[in-house]
Amino acid sequence: MKNKSVFKIISIFLLIMLLIFSSFLSGLRFTPFQAVKANQLINGETTILGEIDRDWGNIYILQTQDGIKTAFSEKRGFMWRCPSTTYIYDDIIKNDKVKTIGCTSVIGENGNEITVFAVQSCDPEVKYIEAGPDSDRQRKSIASDETVIFEWDKIVLNDVNAVAYNEDDQQIYKFEYNPEHLNFTDAKELRWYPTSDVTGIVNELSAAFEKIGYAVEYSQGRENILIGVRSVLELTNKANKEVIQIYAYPTSELAAEDITRLDEAGSTYSILIGKQNMKTCIDWVDMPHFYLIDNAIILYVGSNSDVCNALIDVCGKQVKGM
Repeated sequence: MKNKSVFKIISIFLLIMLLIFSSFLSGLRFTPFQAVKANQLINGETTILGEIDRDWGNIYILQTQDGIKTAFSEKRGFMWRCPSTTYIYDDIIKNDKVKTIGCTSVIGENGNEITVFAVQSCDPEVKYIEAGPDSDRQRKSIASDETVIFEWDKIVLNDVNAVAYNEDDQQIYKFEYNPEHLNFTDAKELRWYPTSDVTGIVNELSAAFEKIGYAVEYSQGRENILIGVRSVLELTNKANKEVIQIYAYPTSELAAEDITRLDEAGSTYSILIGKQNMKTCIDWVDMPHFYLIDNAIILYVGSNSDVCNALIDVCGKQVKGM
């Protein structure tokens, strides 16, 4: 009887060891970071640059011998497994002044969701970064050589819309696909690009409108019709209120190229995404007027002749519109 008990205990022990061995072969480990280290895509010396903890899973931003990677470690019972990693193209962005060093959206086995977006800056002009959809927009201050991590308990990776600002609240970098190539299919094109400086144009337009009796207020907007970076001049006098939209581009060539995507009346915008030509029909509340000046497209929707004349004085005749 005693021998049977001993045999039973040994059998259970061996079974447990076999299960543990089998679990280890499948990548399961006792801690979340051990699970990350067991992932075949994480090799050699590894440094943790950032970590986001949840009771159901952890996200690690890692410096590995193969570059910066983001690893997701998920709890499986009393053990952990690393089912996914994402890679940042370090060789491409290594000289960028602002760079994304971690970027992932995951859905856990039990339906839990998380998005993590980590940004590093070495530009002293950058004072804060905004990221996320309008319903959950986040702002984080950032210093030179500092890393900040944004996190959302939902999937928002396609709506991060991250922008870096200076101390004057001006956009100076934007996380986007290359505005020169408009390549929406190659992940290597998705990085931080300097936005265009239109300070001179804004000042010239403001002076022209103030001359005809308008108070001018400058702000930056996000809902773009064109691909340029949008800002707004709000004009106010005793009689009415007008809005001038400014779309800024890295070069005058890109501004000229983008305005060709409008039809002559400015009511249809066409853009080639991959091999597909996407057309957007625009329903204007009033007459649209498009002007081209240097590296900017100016849009006025309205019929105020004084405003139109001031725009012509600064920008020349309208190039598209009604």
